[in-house]
Amino acid sequence: MSVIRRNQNLLNAINMILDAILIFSSYLLATYIRFEIMYGRGSVLEQGWTPHFLRAAALYTVALVAAFYAFKLYGSYRFQSQIRELSVIVMINAVGVSVITEILYVTKILNFSRLALFLFFVFSTVLVLAKRICLRALLRYFRKLGYNQKHVIVVGNGHFAKQYIEDVKRRPYLGFVVDGYVSKTDKPGMGRRLGEYEELESILERYSADELIVALEPHEICFMEQVLACADKEGTKVSIIPFYNDYIPTHPVVDVVGNTKLINIRTTPLDNVLWQFAKRMMDIIGSLVLIVLTSPLMLVAAIGVRLSSPGPVIFRQNRVGRDKKPFRMYKFRSMRVNDTETTAWSTNSDPRKTKFGSFIRKYSIDELPQLFNVLKGDMSLVGPRPEIPFYVRQFKEEVPLYLVRQQVRPGMTGWAQVHGLRGDTSIEKRVEYDIWYIENWSIWLDIKIMFMTVFGGMINEEKCGKWEGFALNLKILVATHKPCRLPKGDVFLPIQVGAANHLHLPGMQRDDTGDSISFKNPHYCELTALYWGWKNLDVDYLGLCHYRRYFAVRTLRGSKWNRIADRETLERAIGSGIILPKKRRYFIETNYSQYAHAHHACDLDMTRCILAERWPTYLPAFDRVMRRTSGHRFNMFVMRRDILDVYCSWLFDVLFELEARLDIRDYNTNDARVFGFVSERLLDVWLETIGATYTELPVVFTEKQNWINKGGAFLKRKFMRQNQKKAMNASIRLPHKSTKLEKFGVKRLLDSDAQGFVRKPDILVSVLIPIYNSEAYIDRCLRSIQQQSYSCLEILVVDDGSVDKSLQICEKFAAADTRIRILSQKNRGVSAARNTAVENARGNYIAFVDSDDWVEPTYIEKMLSACLANHTSMSACNHWIHTSTRCIQRFRGVPSGVLTARTACENILYDAPPDVSPWGKLYDEKLLRKIWYPVGKCYEDTFCIAELVLNAGRIAYVDEPLYWYSIQPDSISRGSFRVDKLDFMEAVSHMTDVMCQSFPDMRQGAVRRKVHAALSVRRYLVDCSPEDELLRNRLEALIRKAGGDVLLDPRAPMRDKIGIGAVMLGHWGYDFFWKTYKRWVRPD
Repeated sequence: MSVIRRNQNLLNAINMILDAILIFSSYLLATYIRFEIMYGRGSVLEQGWTPHFLRAAALYTVALVAAFYAFKLYGSYRFQSQIRELSVIVMINAVGVSVITEILYVTKILNFSRLALFLFFVFSTVLVLAKRICLRALLRYFRKLGYNQKHVIVVGNGHFAKQYIEDVKRRPYLGFVVDGYVSKTDKPGMGRRLGEYEELESILERYSADELIVALEPHEICFMEQVLACADKEGTKVSIIPFYNDYIPTHPVVDVVGNTKLINIRTTPLDNVLWQFAKRMMDIIGSLVLIVLTSPLMLVAAIGVRLSSPGPVIFRQNRVGRDKKPFRMYKFRSMRVNDTETTAWSTNSDPRKTKFGSFIRKYSIDELPQLFNVLKGDMSLVGPRPEIPFYVRQFKEEVPLYLVRQQVRPGMTGWAQVHGLRGDTSIEKRVEYDIWYIENWSIWLDIKIMFMTVFGGMINEEKCGKWEGFALNLKILVATHKPCRLPKGDVFLPIQVGAANHLHLPGMQRDDTGDSISFKNPHYCELTALYWGWKNLDVDYLGLCHYRRYFAVRTLRGSKWNRIADRETLERAIGSGIILPKKRRYFIETNYSQYAHAHHACDLDMTRCILAERWPTYLPAFDRVMRRTSGHRFNMFVMRRDILDVYCSWLFDVLFELEARLDIRDYNTNDARVFGFVSERLLDVWLETIGATYTELPVVFTEKQNWINKGGAFLKRKFMRQNQKKAMNASIRLPHKSTKLEKFGVKRLLDSDAQGFVRKPDILVSVLIPIYNSEAYIDRCLRSIQQQSYSCLEILVVDDGSVDKSLQICEKFAAADTRIRILSQKNRGVSAARNTAVENARGNYIAFVDSDDWVEPTYIEKMLSACLANHTSMSACNHWIHTSTRCIQRFRGVPSGVLTARTACENILYDAPPDVSPWGKLYDEKLLRKIWYPVGKCYEDTFCIAELVLNAGRIAYVDEPLYWYSIQPDSISRGSFRVDKLDFMEAVSHMTDVMCQSFPDMRQGAVRRKVHAALSVRRYLVDCSPEDELLRNRLEALIRKAGGDVLLDPRAPMRDKIGIGAVMLGHWGYDFFWKTYKRWVRPD
């Protein structure tokens, strides 16, 4: 037995045991909730967990696992369909619960709760499904890493051998590894050739493969016996790819006649007698119920038909049914009596239709009498629509596989009909959909089709008069930059984008002819094709799509290329003048936040500025669209020419202006496609502003999409701050020559390498240092300030009543450096010391440095340069956080730039620069003299930061860690709980109130900051004393009340959300969370 087989057997056993545990646990959980939580203490032991009920639950668990085994749910996941597996599990669980219900009824066991039974069904189904999904994902992950792999050797080098190798390489999650191939000759592109057929035995001994894939060509069949003999001798499993592989269905059936094996290449699920019986029972019951329910409607329809025109109420017509047998189909007559009706195919503009007939055809009321055909057995509720004999004889000669439809009963509705293929539509498409339905039939598919019929499939667009059936002057530009497979049809025009920068691709239209912007393709993407089509094509309707994405009839199974919407589908949908793809929904992200997390928020900020200046009527729609969680993407659409002219004129005017104002030199290759990305968001803005109506069609991706990776990247960007620099960056970077944009209050920071720092000896900077018992650190602090590259300094030390040697150390420094002044006062706290320092400062600019911190030598020089270069009254920088065990940079990847007051406030609410601290900043002295730090309060910086930012208006941010913030064990942010720690909540409340007065829409961020403050105080109450329990309970009540808003806030840090979740669990939950966090994440 091979290693793979042993592993598989072990995995199957574990899988069965886990299923059994989950099912039995579901019973215990369901009964506990029903009898213990909802009914009363102790009831579960009397009604749910009695010995005979527990034995019955155990027996049911074994039966359910056995049913799973009987339906082959325990085996290798390599070739099993996940959808089939999950649907079978739901079906078995549903049948199992139904059987239990019947047993309880028959045995007259009345003291068992139906609610408990329902909860048992829900829990057991959800848990088993979740386990299966997780197990599949885990197996695929490990297989990609190289575990649980199956080594195979391919015999042959023909078309199917190469196809198999390529298929396996494209699907690494299946866990197959091709060690090589065996053949007579080498063939490029197939990997390593291991030898010839005669050497197969020694090759199998050497490589110990798990499986041999035999893919011999017809002329090599003579080697088959030798190959199989070698495999049998070595005990290697063999799988054969026959040379007639293309003719075999997905699930072939092999019949045996004596020693002859017959492969049935046209089998369907309905060949099974049991499935036939199930479908027939559903038809009988369904038709009877529907006849009763619709009888009033049929009576009204009969009267309407009778009054609308002379003739019979019921129209009877010969149609071809199952096995090509004719039958009489019933319909309400919708046309005037005419002999030609027996052969003529009705069309939208058919003059024979009556007004009432058009109405009942529109809503498919004319087909209700077919319920009696279903009851008789001539038809089914679901199946291919029946045709008259005249067309069957015609189509069987013209349309391949047409008569395959006759293997099942025709239906009142079908897979083709719910996808819009009814009436005067493409017969080839209808046959394609019908055959797919026949080969993939299931009870669930029938139910799905019936639901789709009720919710949309009953409206017959062909009979509503929406499509006149003539060819429109329509072109769809297919933007591509490389040779690729393209859809068929004269409606598609492949166009090479960026042709000005590349060699010509044969057979494609170039986008650099005539009036074009082809050279802008790296930044405009497919918009260069749109611009070319807008300026150079003379068509009535113009569309744009991508070589990997097209409009589709519906998102259904089967070949992706067969889903692409053809001319007929597009012409039928163009009635509104615009066709768009279905909206992409982010659910937990707004359009703005999704863009900010994926790219640069400043792109949209500058776009908004442009709209405010040039197109102010579009501004309300822009704000609404940015707040939504869905939108039309891909730059895909079809538009009538007059609509397109208006849209393109507006779009390119905005984009060209954005291009002039935005500096993208530092963008990576992906982010540099900024104008293509922005245009995707602008489409909805334009549509909403002009009040346009449109039709939506699904999108088909012709290349495989890894939605797990895409979803993972989406969640990482959002919750793990993978692109924090983009999300937080609200500054606008401009070209060096864009002087006309000063009216936006936006400038670039000076480039220190290219232009040097600002050096003006007449600008005095005061460095203020409050000290209290700082003898261990003050020496380091003062030395770092003395060593500043900018020397025009006043160093003002305020001693707040120190009782150690801090003052003496400062006096020694003052004796050696005339720039140092010392002020002394009684101990009144750090706020009073800061206020004293500000009152006595003489500098034009002021900087705070705490006595236990230190700064980089270029700290003052770079901070002053930022203020002067950008004409701001305040600058801030990144900083290092230094503890006894680690040193980390506070902000990562947030680029230098100018922050508006609004952006700075929003960033502060979400722990982004400029932060609340007074240090790490440089202030214009006029700014600080308007502020008074609250004496007697801790967290004085949080009390004052909002007023400082709002008065400053704009802040220059330097993304260099120029300040070293040292955290001491006895600092205010460490240590045990003291009453003055409640000042933090008061300070945050004051700060957020001030911000929300200026920016009312920041309420969500304010709530997040308040909850964060409550969590920060709560952490000091871990294992608190009894006298602090009341405070702890109040804090937790506040967190629970407002925590829901924070959990839904996309910008709230994950640590806050985890903390809120821990509080939801109770005192023990948060205590455990904080102890774990302190031990493993932040041990200092």
